[in-house]
Amino acid sequence: MITISLCMIVRDEEKTLARCLDSVKDIVDEINIVDTGSVDRTKEIARRYTDRIYDFAWIDHFAAARNYSFEQASKEYIMWLDADDVLLEQDQQKLASLKQELDNTTDAVSMDYHLSFDKNGKVTYSLKRYRLVKRETRYDWEGVVHECLPIGGKIVHSDVIVTHQPIKKKEKGDRNLRIYEHHLAQGKEFTPRELYYYANELMEHKRYEDAATFYQKFLDGGRGWIEDRINATLKLADCCVQLGDAERGAAAALLALKLDAPRAETCCWLGNYFLEKGQNNTSVYWYELATKLEPPTDFTGHLNHSYWTWLPHLQLCVAYDRLGKRQRAYYHNEMARRYRPHDASVLHNKKYLDSILKKPLPVHTASIHDSFSAEEERFSPIFIGGEGRSGTTLMRIILDSHPHIACGPETGFFVHPHVEKLSNQLAQAYRIRLLEYDASPQNTMDFAFGQMLEQFHVRYMKSKGKRRWADKTPKNILSIPFIHRCFPDMKFIHLIRDGRDAFSSHLTMNWGTKDVKQFAQRWTYTMKLGRQYRSMTDRYIEVKYEDLVLSPEETLQRVMAFLEEPWDDALLRHHQQPHDLGETFGQESSVSQVIQPIYTHKIGRWKTELTEEQLHLFMEIAADEMRAMGYEDK
Repeated sequence: MITISLCMIVRDEEKTLARCLDSVKDIVDEINIVDTGSVDRTKEIARRYTDRIYDFAWIDHFAAARNYSFEQASKEYIMWLDADDVLLEQDQQKLASLKQELDNTTDAVSMDYHLSFDKNGKVTYSLKRYRLVKRETRYDWEGVVHECLPIGGKIVHSDVIVTHQPIKKKEKGDRNLRIYEHHLAQGKEFTPRELYYYANELMEHKRYEDAATFYQKFLDGGRGWIEDRINATLKLADCCVQLGDAERGAAAALLALKLDAPRAETCCWLGNYFLEKGQNNTSVYWYELATKLEPPTDFTGHLNHSYWTWLPHLQLCVAYDRLGKRQRAYYHNEMARRYRPHDASVLHNKKYLDSILKKPLPVHTASIHDSFSAEEERFSPIFIGGEGRSGTTLMRIILDSHPHIACGPETGFFVHPHVEKLSNQLAQAYRIRLLEYDASPQNTMDFAFGQMLEQFHVRYMKSKGKRRWADKTPKNILSIPFIHRCFPDMKFIHLIRDGRDAFSSHLTMNWGTKDVKQFAQRWTYTMKLGRQYRSMTDRYIEVKYEDLVLSPEETLQRVMAFLEEPWDDALLRHHQQPHDLGETFGQESSVSQVIQPIYTHKIGRWKTELTEEQLHLFMEIAADEMRAMGYEDK
């Protein structure tokens, strides 16, 4: 197990410091507080947690203060936080597990940083930061303002989330701008990063002409982090619009397409530009493209979730309405409503379009036969998947015990080899006809397949007197992109189990591979595949089988929070509830076990059931992924 020094720089943080320290005090081994000039009770509060309190005379240099705080650390790893950051309960558990399991050859660990939220608590703005670094690497902070910690070596991207919770929104002062301009007046040459952040400060202070000059200087230099350069093109574009030169703004935004594959932010900027010009068809092109994009894998830049979720749909509603294509407008407004069901603009659009269309186009929320009536609220569908023998059936039986959720036997719908292929083929075959009807071919076909499955599940759900449906098939994990296209509001639960135990369990089945190397390759692939979706924190969650059976209530509380469902004790009495066990076509292989009370004796079964040769062959292939998922590799 590693040891951790927490290092913080603070000033006048009496309202937030205790909350921050309470969230990590039982996990870190040392707390170092560097005070840069507090005049309130900050140091008094800090003394409740540590005697390692140091003063640093403020010299208008954030990196210098951060580096001084790191110099006080004495443990193997250094973690840094700001006083208005916290680790929520589930992330405290993740950090504690990370501390236990982290390979001590790791140089740095990234954590997601959730910066802002909408009124429903959904994350609207996030990024990754390297929060945990090995002390002996002696990484140095850089930058007088908006400091950064350049990282190299062996990096691990964790699922720990740091949540920013300011007591109140801080007023934007001129401190950062003053520091930059003081350095500029002294003739200091700015680094590319400092050019970019100085331009940001100028823009924040509405000095658009100066900001545009420095964004252009930054871009002309051809250096700097690619994410900063992409953002700079769009910020320059915004400055140009503010200065009354929208044409120059559009030219700046198009520069982003030369730097990397299109991002949703760029597409939405261009979509809005053409919408403002009245070029609605061109606007539709860019917004439609935005709806088809996924955030880059292991993305470490600033992510504004609105551009990747609801915003392009809402704008497509406007554009299609202007084109007189009200059914398409309704469709996209409904897509936006999935993400923001109580948004005033979305509800206004719905009322307006309902009055025009009289009988709205079905979009999941108003379907034929046994689907939802106009008065019924629709809840995002739940999908369960994971490598075979990893607890997916146990999770389905537990969720089926909840008074709101119906989760029947496996459907296998999305994992059939021809389903996605058929959707793609039909989209191509009927492309011209669908375009004539103003319909996006691929979106239409994906929607149709989603409708078909939803009809099936809603009928079953209503027969059980419940309000939300779930689909469990282990191989759903292989079809997340297609599932997400059909159901953009999906909630996906990925069950994960120690690969050696999963293989041991496979050996007792009359199906599945008995070849340890083949299974290790498949398990490794599945783990890597799932990790691609970790950035979709409101759509994807990982649940370890071991956590589920060892700490069922704690783990299921986390699952219920993810699903936005209230807690119910019935979840812990799944074995006492009636369930459909799939008798018609043969029971799922684990049913006889999961209708019993939860037991733990199958954890670590590999230790007695696998041979030394099998273990060696499995670890030869899967050792790195086992460590990445937090499993012992001995």
